[in-house]
Amino acid sequence: MSELHEHLENAEHAQHAAHSSLFDRKVAVTIAIIAAALAGVSILGHRAHNEVLSLQSEANRIRTEAAAARVETSNQFAWYQAKRQRQAQSEAFLSLSSTMPPAAGKESVRQAAEARWAKDVAKYEKELPEMEAKGHELERQARQLDEQAEGKMHEAHFVHRRADRLDVGNLAVQLGLVLGSIAVLTKRRAFWLSGIAACLIGLAVTGS
Repeated sequence: MSELHEHLENAEHAQHAAHSSLFDRKVAVTIAIIAAALAGVSILGHRAHNEVLSLQSEANRIRTEAAAARVETSNQFAWYQAKRQRQAQSEAFLSLSSTMPPAAGKESVRQAAEARWAKDVAKYEKELPEMEAKGHELERQARQLDEQAEGKMHEAHFVHRRADRLDVGNLAVQLGLVLGSIAVLTKRRAFWLSGIAACLIGLAVTGS
C-alpha cells in the first residue's frame, strides 16, 4: 500500500515538473518575442527623436536665411529711397535752372550742370524700377523662407508627438518583458498573461 502511494506521489511530481517545464518554455518564447518587439520599438523611437532634432535644426537654418533675406530687403529699399531722393534733387535742380536766367559768362557751366542732372535723372529712371523689383523679390523670398521654417517646425511638433507615443509604447513593452521574467520565477500564469497584454498595449500605442 505504501509503495502504491509512493508511485502516485512520484507520478504527481513528474506531471508537475513536466507542466512547469512546458510553462517555462512558453514564457521563454514569449519573452524572446517581446524582446524582439522591444528592440523594434526602441529603434523607431530613436529614429523619431533624431528626426525631431534634424527638423528643428533645418527650421533654425531656414529662419537664419530668412532673417538675412529681411536684412538684405531692408538695405535694398533704403538704397532705393536714397536714389529716389537723388533723382528728386536732380529733377528739382533742372526745373529750377530752367526758370532762372543764366548768369553772365556762366552759360557753359550751367549747360554742363543741366546735362549732368539730366543724365542722373535718366540713369535713376532706369535703375529705380529694377531696384524696387529686386527689393520686392527679396521680400517675397524672405516670406517664403519664413513659411518653410514654420512648416519644418510644424512637422517637428508632429514627429515629436509620435516620438512621445513611441516612448510610452517602449515603456509598456519593457513592462511586458519584466512581467514575463517574473512569470518564470513565480510560475504564475497571471504574470505571463499580464506581460503579453502589456506588450500588446505597447505595440498598439506605437502603431497609433
